[in-house]
Amino acid sequence: MKKKCVSELTNSLFFFFCFSTLPDKASRSAFEHDGIVVNPRTLPGVGPLPYNKGITLVHETGHWLGLLHTFEPGDSAAEDDELAGCKGDGDYVQDTPAEASAAFGCQVDRDTCKGTIESGNPTSDPGLDPIHNYMDYSDDACLNTFTEGQVRRMKTAYVKSRIGYVEGDDGEHIDPEPPGGTHGG
Repeated sequence: MKKKCVSELTNSLFFFFCFSTLPDKASRSAFEHDGIVVNPRTLPGVGPLPYNKGITLVHETGHWLGLLHTFEPGDSAAEDDELAGCKGDGDYVQDTPAEASAAFGCQVDRDTCKGTIESGNPTSDPGLDPIHNYMDYSDDACLNTFTEGQVRRMKTAYVKSRIGYVEGDDGEHIDPEPPGGTHGG
């Protein structure tokens, strides 16, 4: 399964496309398509502000290691529900405060899941929206953290789902090709 993002920078006609695969047991064929792709213009000093400090790569690596967006809607939320991210399991990490929708810019003190909506959600700790979290859509200059729970989730995903996770057609373990194989270096 691939997570895709398409963002439009409001001050230009520049679009960037990026994707990464979420960890999962995979066939050899699926393994060959596993990875992270980011537009080079999102790398440090290459493209226009506000997404040119390399944080898109950090964000997509988070997906590759099993993280979801901080504003992930609950499974039962309606598509037109403006508070969808406040309900349900969100990013499935308890210490990430719930967030109704993606943050853009650097909206300090943003709190989209206040009061009874927030206190009634047993799957996330209360708090201001995680606008500084790498798994949100704030400007690169604003993003600088993962929660402790997210770090634990990434470490677990790496150990359980990324190290030698490819199985052969007969269920036999196949080690991924070493660097310099057919996928380049």
